[in-house]
Amino acid sequence: MVILGATGARLDHTLFNVGLLERFAGRLRLALVSDHEFCRRLGPGEDLAWDLPVGTRVSLLPLAAPARGVALAGVRWPLAGATLRAGGSATLSNVVTRPPVRLGLSAGSVLVSVGLEGTGAEPRP
Repeated sequence: MVILGATGARLDHTLFNVGLLERFAGRLRLALVSDHEFCRRLGPGEDLAWDLPVGTRVSLLPLAAPARGVALAGVRWPLAGATLRAGGSATLSNVVTRPPVRLGLSAGSVLVSVGLEGTGAEPRP
């Protein structure tokens, strides 16, 4: 299910809508889409492989708890077994260098944000 208009002019509404990804993780597969990005939650044991164009921006943000065992490949700054914490090391604006981008984690959850501007990228939930 895709939630359109979830990243409007009000930050409080945007943050609430991001929280919906975590809140309904066990029941619905949700994605947030704006003019600039596509966001979805990735939970423990899930793996993604996206064939994104070189130069596409990819950001990871931990959601409810520290995300552990984070692996990210096919990007300028890969991760292998990393732990991501809110307010910790930035994992923003990484760049696709070699598709497909591969992502997985062993514990916690992350918000995966994929930039859509100028890339022709159309990732799907």
